[in-house]
Amino acid sequence: MRNYKYCAYCAGKLKRFATHAYACAGCGQKFFLDAKITVTIVVENRRGEVLLGKRKLDPRKGLWDTPGGFAEIGETAEVAARRETWEETGIRLGKLTYLGTYADKYRFGKENKHLLVIGFRAKINSARVRKGRDVEELRFYPPAKIPYRQIAHPSDKKALRDFLRQKQKLT
Repeated sequence: MRNYKYCAYCAGKLKRFATHAYACAGCGQKFFLDAKITVTIVVENRRGEVLLGKRKLDPRKGLWDTPGGFAEIGETAEVAARRETWEETGIRLGKLTYLGTYADKYRFGKENKHLLVIGFRAKINSARVRKGRDVEELRFYPPAKIPYRQIAHPSDKKALRDFLRQKQKLT
C-alpha cells in the first residue's frame, strides 16, 4: 500500500492515524484508503456453458475473465453488472442472482488497488455476443473445461467455483 505524505487540499503533511487512514496536520482533513467496488458476472447459456472474455489490455492481457469491472459513481452493484456485461459482450441481462463477495487487488498504474468484488450469476437465452473494445475474444466454456490456470483474477476463480457449487446444489 502506498504511503501518502501530503494533503490533496492544502499540501500539509499527512500522519497515519489508523492502518488505512491519514489526517492532515495542516487542515485536519482525513483520508481513508478504501476498497474500490467492482462486479463480476458468471453468465451461463442454455447449454450450461460459461462465458469468458480474453483480456485485450493490461493488466493481465491475454488471460480470461468473466464480464465485470468497476462500479461508477451512483451505480448499484446490479446496475454496474448489467452495464459492464453490455459493454463487454453486447448481452442485456435479465435476472441477476447474488453469487458472493470477494476481496482482490488490481494493478492500476503504479498502485495496487484493493477491491471489493460483488459476484452475480445470470442465465441468457441467446448465444449471440459481440466483443467490447477491451475484449480480444469471447468464448463459452463447458464447466469442466474452464481454463482456471488462465483466469486473470483470483476473485473470478472464486466466483466461478461458487457458481459451480451453487449449480451442483440445484441439481
